[in-house]
Amino acid sequence: EDETKKGGEVRIFMDGAFDMMHYGHMNAFRLARSLGTHLVVGVNSDESIKECKGPPLMNDEERLTMVQGCKFVDDVVPECPYVMNSEVRRKIDFCLFCYWPYFALKSVLRCSI
Repeated sequence: EDETKKGGEVRIFMDGAFDMMHYGHMNAFRLARSLGTHLVVGVNSDESIKECKGPPLMNDEERLTMVQGCKFVDDVVPECPYVMNSEVRRKIDFCLFCYWPYFALKSVLRCSI
């Protein structure tokens, strides 16, 4: 039986740089939130973004503020690693893996708590 029907919380996780927030980011949050009861968004640190993609245009604080301001986001994990680790995975039920630029759902991974 679906966990939401049992009255349980289903935490959905997605992460990213979210540099220069735009409609595509907000729509991805909206769609992700519709899959569960609680959306947790990890915001990659400046350092991890610089390592993997090059320097972001907005700094950590600016990107965190933009994500926290979205009505579809319930919780934000700052300085989230660019590559998922077990510390973050323990806090969530499902991870969404999307690909740029269309934010099409690539896969959903059930995480063990």
